[in-house]
Amino acid sequence: MADLKKKKGFGLIEALFGITITATLLLAFTTLNINTIKISEGNVKELKALLYAKELIEIGKELEQSPIGWNKISDLSDGANCNKHYYPKIDSSDPINLVWKINNPGEENLEQGSYSRWITVENIYRNHTAFPNEISSVGCLCGPCGAPASDPYAKKITARVEWSDRGQTKNVTLDAYLYNY
Repeated sequence: MADLKKKKGFGLIEALFGITITATLLLAFTTLNINTIKISEGNVKELKALLYAKELIEIGKELEQSPIGWNKISDLSDGANCNKHYYPKIDSSDPINLVWKINNPGEENLEQGSYSRWITVENIYRNHTAFPNEISSVGCLCGPCGAPASDPYAKKITARVEWSDRGQTKNVTLDAYLYNY
């Protein structure tokens, strides 16, 4: 008992040291929790963007299966239309047979402008001298120029979705090849 009376400030120092350690740990866990929430929100936004892009690819594949849809896709890859942005829209002119149309130029805004999405349609060029008809990124429409020739039965569609996340513009891009055989 006599030793404790000589060390009067010992309890106060222990209490301050304990409060400091507790505050430091609490701050570290709070910072970790805030960063985890930010990462989680970013992952949710990226997953939504990926689903929106996947939907564009699926719409393109649905159009691929119908002759009218294929002609629309094919028209979007020719001449002045090539590499322009288009977005899909449901054609409600026939309320019984709702179909997608994709000849709307520009971008589609989703979730009150949080996301922008569009597709581009490109011609595919095949190197017929190589086996098995490799796809080339460049070529000519006619073929005799020596460059890979355009394949009229195949198109490349690129779906792109953009969104803003903490002041940065982020994007997801998916490619698919459509065939009319």
